[in-house]
Amino acid sequence: MPILSATHAVEPITPARFEPAGRVTALAPGAVHVWRASLDDCSQPRTLDVLSRAERARARRIVDRSAAERFSRARAILRLLLGDYLQQDPGALCFELGPHGKPALAQGGPAFNLSHSGHLALYAFSAGREIGIDLELLRPRRTSHALAARILGPARARQLDALPPAERERELLRSWVRHEASLKYLGVGIGGAPALDPCDEPAVVEIDLDPGALGALASGTTPREVRFFDWPGWPESA
Repeated sequence: MPILSATHAVEPITPARFEPAGRVTALAPGAVHVWRASLDDCSQPRTLDVLSRAERARARRIVDRSAAERFSRARAILRLLLGDYLQQDPGALCFELGPHGKPALAQGGPAFNLSHSGHLALYAFSAGREIGIDLELLRPRRTSHALAARILGPARARQLDALPPAERERELLRSWVRHEASLKYLGVGIGGAPALDPCDEPAVVEIDLDPGALGALASGTTPREVRFFDWPGWPESA
């Protein structure tokens, strides 16, 4: 039996329209804000000043320097965005982890979730509702039928097998980001995910970023509004 079915509600947004934003706007009840950021942007040299001692230590343990820098920027941007939402010092924010590692603000505040793949990061924020977000870059890869069958079920895996290779990879990735966003909404890892009845599964919004990336946002019900923003410094051509 698949961990999550491939039939849960999907509300597509094609394409996502990202607004340039100088400052965070207030989160309205029932709304979700999604932010896109480039983790290779070095135009704001003081960004990393907000990192905690633990975050800096974790970055030092990452062997690949590029990956370490991207991790640091991803965490710093999260702190800066939360600091704006809360009107608090981003460097003073404290996080706590759920049983499976999902972070939350120890002092309370908006629910949030982060996903990054390569140079790209997505952040989701909501007042009063749990959310999960996932992002994947389209890269050449070999599709594992066994993995697809385990995650999505044998029927969906057979449907993917029948597609041309290029289409199969994109459809597998679409299923994967929906699945991962749902797990992050639930706050569980793949090993701890329950097999849910489709009626109990979250609503999923697909985020069509560009030809090279796919994303998905999961929440208990379809958000009343989803607004998309670009973190300052995002390339104008994106």
